[in-house]
Amino acid sequence: MSGSSSANSARSIRVGDVAYYHIFDPRTAQPIPTDVVQVSVYFPHVGANGLAEVLTKSCAILGFERTSPILASLGAEAMCLQRHHGAVSAATTAGWSRFMKRVAANDHSDIFEPSRTGAP
Repeated sequence: MSGSSSANSARSIRVGDVAYYHIFDPRTAQPIPTDVVQVSVYFPHVGANGLAEVLTKSCAILGFERTSPILASLGAEAMCLQRHHGAVSAATTAGWSRFMKRVAANDHSDIFEPSRTGAP
């Protein structure tokens, strides 16, 4: 299994009423103004940690809705916690809950299947 999580809750600084996070948007070279609290991306195979890391940042920068088609095309499962009007809600890929049940049950029967990214 490969995965990565990225959170904005612990790595922010406040200047006045604005929170600035450790993730920068490469298009603007500025900290991202986001309501994304945390993103986790996982693959059922080994060798995709770097890709999972890139996808967590993409989700934080572009938003879950715009990143979802990319996640699906790569076979990734993801969860994104987003803040809306003070409340936090979760957005997930279609297979996230099934994937997490397998993880909780320690079912890694397909861990050595070849990945869609070419990694072993």
